[in-house]
Amino acid sequence: MSHRLPRTMVILSVVAVTVSACGIGGTENTRMGIPEPGAPISYWSMWEENEPQATVIKQAIAAFTKETGIQVKVEWQGRKVLQKLTPALRSGDVPDLVDQDGNSIRGAMVANGQHHDLSAVMSAQVPGEGKTVAEVGPGRYRDLIIDNAGKPFLVPYEALGYGIFYNGAKHPDLATKAPATWDDFVAMLDGRKAKLALDGDIGSYAALWTVHALGAELGSGKVRELATDKTGRAWSNPRLRPALARIEKLAKGGYFAPGSFGSKFPAMQEKWAAGQADFLLMGSWAPSETQKSAPQDFQYRALPFPGASAVQTAVIGFAVPKRAAHRAAAERFIVSFMKKERMQGLATVALNITTRPDIPAPEQLADIARQLNDKPVTPFYEGLDTLGTYPIEVFEPVHTEFLSGKITATEFVTRLGEKQAEFWKKNS
Repeated sequence: MSHRLPRTMVILSVVAVTVSACGIGGTENTRMGIPEPGAPISYWSMWEENEPQATVIKQAIAAFTKETGIQVKVEWQGRKVLQKLTPALRSGDVPDLVDQDGNSIRGAMVANGQHHDLSAVMSAQVPGEGKTVAEVGPGRYRDLIIDNAGKPFLVPYEALGYGIFYNGAKHPDLATKAPATWDDFVAMLDGRKAKLALDGDIGSYAALWTVHALGAELGSGKVRELATDKTGRAWSNPRLRPALARIEKLAKGGYFAPGSFGSKFPAMQEKWAAGQADFLLMGSWAPSETQKSAPQDFQYRALPFPGASAVQTAVIGFAVPKRAAHRAAAERFIVSFMKKERMQGLATVALNITTRPDIPAPEQLADIARQLNDKPVTPFYEGLDTLGTYPIEVFEPVHTEFLSGKITATEFVTRLGEKQAEFWKKNS
């Protein structure tokens, strides 16, 4: 399954800091309603019916219906589910339940005030477990799923994270000797004459290196602040120079594998899986996308981005439209789904990382899961994808010139600042 979230997520701002399960519910709407007898739930899913996630959800629906008598009618819409939802929100003919990634839900529903506050769900006890929904895991991602009033609009069941993937069979020592700093990382590349794989025709993939480096240097949320400066002059801040100098060295030093800026996706990640490059900075969907190109003895491992104190993260989960006809029944289904026995299949069948830390991640994602559990989370792409068309029109085109070695770091910040000022002048 391909996510490519930075390229597809739409929206407003997300603020991310270290989170806890406490305090996710508000003082209002902290008790779920009582479902109407016989009321069916209309559910529009982001998954297609032939996907393993759908298999897991079907099993959860069958168990829920057996327990409660409440029927769930599913429409397997696929990734374009919110394109169908948007006009429905205007007409009022909405489903009771949808799922998608948090940023997309934020753009399609929260930005328009068309979401239902899920504080009551987060505060509800997971049946048979003695803990609330927030406490079993989703509460950790609180600041990725709250609206401007601090109320949760999403109950996440799957987490996505970034890492620098490598073949553990080829580099077994890195499992215990991961480079801690950027200098360590570059020294490791030099010592092994290692190459980085990159499908540079996707601007957001190319930008991952610089966005991560800037985030590690400046801290969470600061890259987005640079991008929202209406004058564009913020990019000339001297504090950016160390991070940009590191990336410039990658660009000019021949670290990227041949073809990284001249091929078409997914050529380079497939070459990486086949052993023609050593490292791939990518989201946690990398194993599922590349496993057909990898040899049988390939061991998926992932390094944290050197020097980063947080891990870039996105979540996928359930949301309830404000005008849903059967909100109470939808809430009850969400609580039921959060049971460990229901979510287990997301890891064992769909090979995803769940938002419950007590469910072991698939072996090929164990390193990413460890980062998600051990480090604070910050939004995917440092929140640049929340700025409408800014990444595609402004940041990514200029950045690709920089990372491919066509322009210097100084030229990068100058051109980016100029294009950014023009963009915000037109879009103010």
